Amino acid sequence: MYSLSLVLIVNHFLIFLKSQSAASGSASGSHHVGVTASSSTPESAVPPTIATGTSQTIEIDADVNRVDDNDERPVKRKKLTSEVWQYFNKEKVSIDENGKIYKQEWAHCKFKNCTYKGRCESATGTSGFWSHLKLHHSVVKGQQQLKAQKDQEKGINVVEPYKYDEEASLRKLYVAIIMHEYPFNMVGHEYFRDFITSLRPNFPLKSRVTVRKEILSIYMQERDKLYEYLKTVKCRISATMDMWTSNQNKGYMCITLHWVDDDWCIQKRIVTFSHVEGRHTGVRLSEGFTTSMLRWFVEKKMFSLTLDNASANDVAVKDIICCC
Repeated sequence: MYSLSLVLIVNHFLIFLKSQSAASGSASGSHHVGVTASSSTPESAVPPTIATGTSQTIEIDADVNRVDDNDERPVKRKKLTSEVWQYFNKEKVSIDENGKIYKQEWAHCKFKNCTYKGRCESATGTSGFWSHLKLHHSVVKGQQQLKAQKDQEKGINVVEPYKYDEEASLRKLYVAIIMHEYPFNMVGHEYFRDFITSLRPNFPLKSRVTVRKEILSIYMQERDKLYEYLKTVKCRISATMDMWTSNQNKGYMCITLHWVDDDWCIQKRIVTFSHVEGRHTGVRLSEGFTTSMLRWFVEKKMFSLTLDNASANDVAVKDIICCC
């Protein structure tokens, strides 16, 4: 009995030693890492932990790379590269709709007396603005013009868009020929044409015949304007008449009308500059003056006539008085 109990005790002791030896061998022979985490439910999620054999615990923050949706990220503004923006001014406005504030960006046309405006966010594009410029200001994409003017107050150069008008430029050329008494054939001069081409290569310089025709057309237009204006003159009109002789010994009659307008400013207009054939007799001068006054419908508004001391003028004055 005693020997059986002793054998059982020895067996239990050997089993205990084997179990202890196995446990110590597994602990010293390998480095075990275990990861534990709590429930995967998002509402009660707990950051996972890493356990090592040295009993060190490292906590991992699961929100390290999470971005808060409420954080405002800086917006990088895109550089305005379209040429259309030189014709528009941008403005940010706030719109209140049902208590909510919305920010919008609008562009206003720079052209004088133009009230056009449009949304100018990046999603809207620039086609609408180009269409407005083409329809209302004759500005075509890729063919914009700029005009530089000096601001006297600020002392800087201000660049503004302008509309190129071919007809207006040609008219200014014709007026320059009239006012400075240039010859019609100056438009055919080699260096004048070279000068104009350097300013604008495609400027349509006309021939001498066309220039003469256009200048006569301008004369007819201005004559009609003066004719309508003289109808509105209510005061008396005075006239001066002179005879001019050209270097070809041709005589010309020049008649100028003088009056005071409603603003008490002296006005004068040349209404006749005609060739007088033959001798400058008093009768001929009288006929030329009377015909001119009747043509302009001012014969009943005449107040005085001033002449030089030529002997033919004495006869002309007497004849004019008799006709009146």
